[in-house]
Amino acid sequence: MVEVIENFTSFETEKIWKGEYSKKISRRNTNSRKEKLRTLNNTFSIEDLKSPPGNRLEMLKRNRKDQYNIRINDQWRFCFRWSGSNALNIEIVDYHGEVKIMKRLLNIHLGSVLEEELLIPLEISAYRLAKEIGIPHTRISQIIQKNVVYPQTPQFGFLNFLEPTPQFWLELQNDYDIEEEMLKKRKNSGRFIRFKRSLVV
Repeated sequence: MVEVIENFTSFETEKIWKGEYSKKISRRNTNSRKEKLRTLNNTFSIEDLKSPPGNRLEMLKRNRKDQYNIRINDQWRFCFRWSGSNALNIEIVDYHGEVKIMKRLLNIHLGSVLEEELLIPLEISAYRLAKEIGIPHTRISQIIQKNVVYPQTPQFGFLNFLEPTPQFWLELQNDYDIEEEMLKKRKNSGRFIRFKRSLVV
């Protein structure tokens, strides 16, 4: 039999795969994890994991970009990378815990990263960066001051000159925009609920 599972990031997950029991995981929960690992090890294509629907296969983003997860239960997930026909870096993740952590993180604007990870370490000004890549310095200044428009506009053409890749910077901006939109919706939702209550009263 061809082994699809190649390696583990989590020692506890590897113990379960080897048939050992972990003091941190109950026997009942260990069995459900074994079942999912066997499913994963019998997968020939990432598409196979879309069935059964209970797997809830997802491609992840942000700090887990390029990873997938499948559902063990409401709280726990298997996270892994998929390369060719192999599952790599497998670990069991507390989904509820990760969601709480992400909620605690501040929304990071592209301008903050540009300033703190590029301009300050290189000891250059926004004006000098703009001059080096041949664009108006106001474009860089607007981004650092968090006064920007959606990233698909010509304003962001300068990203082609920066490392690591233009996509990296655009993903940062997209994440920021999505988070801001969700925040607005949550605020508006609260106003709508209060409005409905006032009508009832």
